[in-house]
Amino acid sequence: MSSWGKIPDEFDLYLRRKWQSIKTRCEDPCCRYWKRYGGRGIKLSDEFQDSRVFVEYVRSLPNASRELQLDRIDNNRGYERGNLRWVTGKDNCNNRECSITVKYGGKTIPLSDFVDKHTNMSYNYVKKLLQEGKSAEEIVSWRKNTKNVTYNGVSMSLRQFALNHTGMTPTNVRKLYLRGLSLDEIVAWDKHEPKKVSFGGCSMTFPEFVKKHTELSVPYATKLFRDGVSLDDLSTWRKKSDVVTYNGNEMHFKDFVRDYTKMSYVYARQMYRQGKSLDEIAGWERRSR
Repeated sequence: MSSWGKIPDEFDLYLRRKWQSIKTRCEDPCCRYWKRYGGRGIKLSDEFQDSRVFVEYVRSLPNASRELQLDRIDNNRGYERGNLRWVTGKDNCNNRECSITVKYGGKTIPLSDFVDKHTNMSYNYVKKLLQEGKSAEEIVSWRKNTKNVTYNGVSMSLRQFALNHTGMTPTNVRKLYLRGLSLDEIVAWDKHEPKKVSFGGCSMTFPEFVKKHTELSVPYATKLFRDGVSLDDLSTWRKKSDVVTYNGNEMHFKDFVRDYTKMSYVYARQMYRQGKSLDEIAGWERRSR
């Protein structure tokens, strides 16, 4: 029975918004996603130019739900009858033209599946190893056994190593180990963990120091501190001030954001606190298009 005559429910309205989004990225060259869709020939079929037909069809597909995502079965074909399905976010991601694949065991598989089935490492770290030139076979055997390690000539579990030689939790030690750090580096990492610091005659936690005396994010300041930057240098690295100098002109940071970027003040400030230069922030919007 056709649903054209009924009052649209919440799911209908959701699908109509989805239809409008699809139509925009397939037909509007000004859309930021047009290059990945209309720009490479992905179209909304003539039949689905009518939003009511589109909504009625995708509602009738198996497992139609807001908990799933609408996906094209053949990523090189458009939004047309017979090429749409409801899938999980992971399956949708694996089916994109930009998704990363790996050759392993004679098959080409999505990187996310390779990570889940064949490694005990994070997706981002496996991606980093691939970028460094490691083969899939090397990655599978890369620190596959995280139960037992040898430190100072003594064999022990990674948990024992964490408890006996670091002040970190076994979970955090395992994360560092799987990121590729040696045991000596993990021990040194813990020693450089900023906890209580003394600055200007006052004792305080490192996050307190960062918030009071710098214009840096705590993670970025922590990285600099571990790399050997002193507290005095950190306090002047990005001095806590709302005035910046750009193109030889002194101005408030809000004025810089308004005149030289197309992003929000909050986002620009976040990038600045993470160590990005004013030139990088001004050019970021252009690079991300």
